[in-house]
Amino acid sequence: MGHSSCDPETYAWILKAAYKTLKEVDPELSVTAGVTCGTQPEWLRRMLKAGAYDYFDKFSIHPYCAITDSAAADEGQGQTEANVQSCIDVIKEYGEAKPVWISEMGWTCASADTYVDRTEQAAYYTRLFAITEVSDVIDELTFYDFRNDGVDKFNLEAHWGFVESSHTIIPNAAKEAYAAVSCLNYMINGSDFDNKCVTEGIKRITYKNGTNVIWSLDGNKKVTFKVSGDVEVYDMYGNKVPVLAENGILVLGIDETVTYINGAGVTVEKVEKPDVIIYDFSYTLSAVPLKKEDGWYLKAIVKNHTDCLKGRIRVEMPEFEIGSNYERFTIAEGEKCEAEIKVGEEIDFKKRYRALIDLNLEDGLRDVRTELVSFLQVPYGKTDDVLFTLDSKEHYFRIGGVDRPELSADISLSYDEKKLYIYAEVHDKCHLQEGLTAEHWMDIWDGDAIEFILQPLYDGNSAITRYNHIGLALTSNIHEAVAWQWRTVSNGAMGRLRNCDFKAERKGEITYYRAAFDWKNLLPPNVELSDCDSFGFCLRVDYAESNNRSIDGYTQLYGGMGNWRAMYTFQPSEFGRFILEK
Repeated sequence: MGHSSCDPETYAWILKAAYKTLKEVDPELSVTAGVTCGTQPEWLRRMLKAGAYDYFDKFSIHPYCAITDSAAADEGQGQTEANVQSCIDVIKEYGEAKPVWISEMGWTCASADTYVDRTEQAAYYTRLFAITEVSDVIDELTFYDFRNDGVDKFNLEAHWGFVESSHTIIPNAAKEAYAAVSCLNYMINGSDFDNKCVTEGIKRITYKNGTNVIWSLDGNKKVTFKVSGDVEVYDMYGNKVPVLAENGILVLGIDETVTYINGAGVTVEKVEKPDVIIYDFSYTLSAVPLKKEDGWYLKAIVKNHTDCLKGRIRVEMPEFEIGSNYERFTIAEGEKCEAEIKVGEEIDFKKRYRALIDLNLEDGLRDVRTELVSFLQVPYGKTDDVLFTLDSKEHYFRIGGVDRPELSADISLSYDEKKLYIYAEVHDKCHLQEGLTAEHWMDIWDGDAIEFILQPLYDGNSAITRYNHIGLALTSNIHEAVAWQWRTVSNGAMGRLRNCDFKAERKGEITYYRAAFDWKNLLPPNVELSDCDSFGFCLRVDYAESNNRSIDGYTQLYGGMGNWRAMYTFQPSEFGRFILEK
């Protein structure tokens, strides 16, 4: 249940009849309601408001965390316990709490960039098992599913299992997930739960037999533990890690897979960035706008990720027929070299300009890159002052039958050290956004909404070169403000975005959107605001004028989303870029 075609009021009517009939057959039968696709507290509230409270014993949800990308089930995007608690809270509005059952949940590791890999699948299953084992709110949990359904590596439905398909060379062979969860059960060994806590993004569950189940919620960390005696360390599969505690101090690299420390008196003393970050490339190139007192500049940056890099670099802007001289460099690992040109003061920040970066290395390699660069400068300090207006034909893209709608948007962007602020006033005669009866991406894509993409940095490391794709909407029938993510740098997948401050309202022919996002939720793990030279950015305002379950068109600043929203294929050069004022 729970899709947009399933009316919760009609469902409540059916539920009442079914409940009475089943109880007449056997009063001891347990009737489970809902089985919703996602958490859907608002759908549940409408069901209860229609009088369904006395006609079910349990409520069931399918809170998949990763349909299109990797997302953990705990304090990451999934927030499984919080989602279950949100349903319990709604039920308590109408009477005593009732159990909430997760009757289907899992991750697929189909061979595609948009799904989790086999190690991630093993980690997420293990973490959810560990969470459920000690949860106060998750009543029951059923995984989907135990065995792979097939062998086609590109088939989404074929790879949810703990073991291989019966059609593989070794039928029903254990996958990494099976080995990892088996290790968890072995380590716990029936012991009673002792304690659980989160310290600076490090989650720890302890048992009375001395087992500590530990993982990072946001990327690789260097963690210092204090221990009161001898300990042994094991990885997620039960392999012993050859480390020793010295003077009661144990230092480990902790990532998003599970690590076990067996021993009493283990506490987290300090959490730091890892000593070494592994890069996918020996160097990275980027073109970054720069504002000085005498006007705009553009600089090309080469950053070295090897022992030593020698060569020369220059930057050129063909549209202005300007270019820099070559800057020669010899740089060590972590160092960078820059070449810059003065662009001038007459810059249209709504436009993207083509920049060429020419890198010549001493070993004979020549690398010529093209990036699209904009010159938008975001002011410091929270403000509602209009930074730009989208109201011209060149910013409007037609999808449906609307040639040129009555649509314009005044946008404010600002920031401080803690948050990025977005304020928008969208002017259109008709506002359409159906109530989100299902937590499903089409609900927010099919009506009026604000969307933006923010790419924190481009540094050649696939673990941190990611972007956020976030949508903001106001439903026209139940007036619910919904923040949605299709992708975030921290935990990927689509779903409700609950860790932002968002409000929306409709007055007359204007829809007002106001949102604040913590930088810690917009930046990749181990990346700080000071690490970012500039931000890839694009923003669009979706427009619909009829209930045909599709938008008619949109107004957009910069590219990046496109007509068909190929949201996992964006390259860094496709975005405009902005810099921060301070």
